[in-house]
Amino acid sequence: MRGTAACLVVWMHVSEACLLLSPQVAAWGTWPYDVARYCDFGRVGVLSFFIISGFVIPPSLRGPRGPGLRKFMIRRLLRLYPAYWLAVILGYLGVQKLAFGKVWAWTPLLANFTMVQGALGFDSVMGHFWTLEMEVIFYAICVIGFVCGLLLRSRWAALVTFVCGAFAFLGFQGKLHSFEIPYEIFYRVYFLGFMHWGALYRAWQEAGRRRDWRLAWLVGLMALLLAHPVLSLLDHFPGGDPGDIRFAVSHLLGVAVFLVGAELVRISWVPVVYLGEVSYSLYLFHPVIFHVGNWFLHWPSTPVWLRELPLLLYVLIYMALSIGFAILVYRWVEKPAIVLAHHLTRTPMPVPVDEPPPGEVDGVNVSSEAERL
Repeated sequence: MRGTAACLVVWMHVSEACLLLSPQVAAWGTWPYDVARYCDFGRVGVLSFFIISGFVIPPSLRGPRGPGLRKFMIRRLLRLYPAYWLAVILGYLGVQKLAFGKVWAWTPLLANFTMVQGALGFDSVMGHFWTLEMEVIFYAICVIGFVCGLLLRSRWAALVTFVCGAFAFLGFQGKLHSFEIPYEIFYRVYFLGFMHWGALYRAWQEAGRRRDWRLAWLVGLMALLLAHPVLSLLDHFPGGDPGDIRFAVSHLLGVAVFLVGAELVRISWVPVVYLGEVSYSLYLFHPVIFHVGNWFLHWPSTPVWLRELPLLLYVLIYMALSIGFAILVYRWVEKPAIVLAHHLTRTPMPVPVDEPPPGEVDGVNVSSEAERL
């Protein structure tokens, strides 16, 4: 599912950027961009990512508070930050400086290394970094729930989902306009609601899918989260505001992608599974690939025909290049960091006092004796 979500985001961004390469690109046909824009593949992918995070992250916080927090923090930091730091560097050099010709001061650039630059009042080196800031906020809420002993209780996930969903719904409907809260705040809280709904869905699965109050929570809270998209769709379709229609369709599709992957389709084909493994790097670095590629295509010495290919071909080429680069980053950056995190948080098995150390029986070193024989 992560691989699918990442590919949808890449499709959206690449088709959007490459449509403007030359008039000839549009002359071949704009349907790859039209489909991606109408369904808002970027939003579909991001929403799927967030629900998956809610599904997989809370259960990783287990055990005693001290060791549990230490293990979670080390593994999350080494899972996210090494590849992200590389993305900040390449994003600045390849996107901001090379493609856009912008030079940043040190302060906003260094703020980007925290992954919460938006909260610090700075712009992101690449626009899609805001989703990683949402991940960090979600982790912080999970840590609070864990410290309070509430995280793995489905009532906690249901409560946070309800609060986030109700707040966002009231904001979307204009009921809180007197508080002058930015629309961006409502939307981010909305995504936090979906993350915790994913956690509640995991609790329902682990409860054996019993038709108890968990299922009622699950259905009711999903109805709350989708209330605004459904109302937007009913109010403005057909012939209504295209923006409202895209908002509605994209969120319905995002939930559908998760539910189909969680309930109906079990993908075991190795290439697709591996695509899910490298999806984080694919998501991080794809703007670097297509922005640098488009910069090269606009180079004076580049043949003109390279800027006049069908849009679908650009999508496929940049998708392949992004996946290839993601595989390299996963192999040389992500995977070593993951191995290091597991090494740092590995708990050694205690040896009982009344048993001999491993490899010895009645004081005889079995390994040495076997080697001698």
